[in-house]
Amino acid sequence: ATLVWRASAVHSVPIKIRSQVALTAAEGSLEPEELEALSGVWKAELRLDDGDRTLTWRLAASGRVRGLDENEEGVWWADSAPTESAQQRVTVSLRVRDWTILAVGERTGLRCTQLGGAVLEGAEDPCHVGECDLTLALADIGSDGLG
Repeated sequence: ATLVWRASAVHSVPIKIRSQVALTAAEGSLEPEELEALSGVWKAELRLDDGDRTLTWRLAASGRVRGLDENEEGVWWADSAPTESAQQRVTVSLRVRDWTILAVGERTGLRCTQLGGAVLEGAEDPCHVGECDLTLALADIGSDGLG
């Protein structure tokens, strides 16, 4: 595994990149109500080697991702760990297009509204192609509607 240091407006953390990126939401360890609290419409600001992009994705509690700007689908999963403060660190991973996004944020309670991380490209041997910031634009309430 490769270790990548990244910094964003949210925080600076090391992110381990595995040589194989798993594509299932079952990989995360959050409870269903925690996934529901993270689900909703997220604005993604990507600073990629080939230019900046702003995209909007809907993360469903079921682990599915649907692009609102373009017709694209993917998966996401999340995990959390306690920090020294009253907050918990949450790690959200998305697999959309040929990208894997590894983003980290902090939450108080169940909800996290800002994440920052790295953008990787390729499933077999992913390489770092940029940075990203994700902001929760609209939280889902109730059923995820994506099935």
